Amino acid sequence: MKPYPLYPAKDCDNLIEYLDLLKQYSEKTAVVYYDFHAKEHSFTYKEMLDQIDCCRRNLLAAGAFGKHVAIVSENSYHWLVCFLAISAAGGTAICVDIEQPDEVIRQM
Repeated sequence: MKPYPLYPAKDCDNLIEYLDLLKQYSEKTAVVYYDFHAKEHSFTYKEMLDQIDCCRRNLLAAGAFGKHVAIVSENSYHWLVCFLAISAAGGTAICVDIEQPDEVIRQM
């Protein structure tokens, strides 16, 4: 395996600092995915961070700070945005596996 150089990394004390750090990559591609029709979708760090911040602000306005918020979804780009927004809003993301039977999900 070819050795790659290590790049200096800034330590972050919390998620908000980490998300702020990502702003330096604003025009670079953050996520690429393909939908069910094999259509490619890509988002820059700026687009992703703007969506995270919008979702975070809405969660805070709804009183989600310090609350448990369930994400009932399959893995997707939108799941990632929700997870990071909930965490950045001071909430706890509860990730629910949609493959579980309804009864198990109701008991959560």
